[in-house]
Amino acid sequence: MTSQRGLDATPLLIMHIPKTAGTSLLSIVQQQYAPEDLEMLYPCTDEQIDALVARPRPPRVAMGHFQFGLHERLSSECRYVTFLRDPVEQVVSHFNYLAASTAPDHLSQLGPNDTLEDFIDHPWAMNLQTQFLCRRSPIE
Repeated sequence: MTSQRGLDATPLLIMHIPKTAGTSLLSIVQQQYAPEDLEMLYPCTDEQIDALVARPRPPRVAMGHFQFGLHERLSSECRYVTFLRDPVEQVVSHFNYLAASTAPDHLSQLGPNDTLEDFIDHPWAMNLQTQFLCRRSPIE
């Protein structure tokens, strides 16, 4: 495992927008950073962000389902990384993920017979990428 501790002290914020290659990126990040340098913010609750902000120094890397603007809560300059995906492909992928999920919070988002057409009216289908980048979360 390679640690990035000595290369650059600027914290890296990896904004994982759902269904935009975040899981693939996570496996790469975990190979590049030591566990003590990586803060995971999933599902990214207020409590997780408060704990991150309360740390004596920011982590080398924070990754999770947070919106742009997290840097404003940290006491240092930060860099962002995110992946974007074709919006239509992202919506279809998100629907398929929710439809196949057994997680209670996911099951509550779709009805048992909901189709992709039904999902189109869901806040998570309304260009989630733009919502994350512009701080307009459908989860609020």
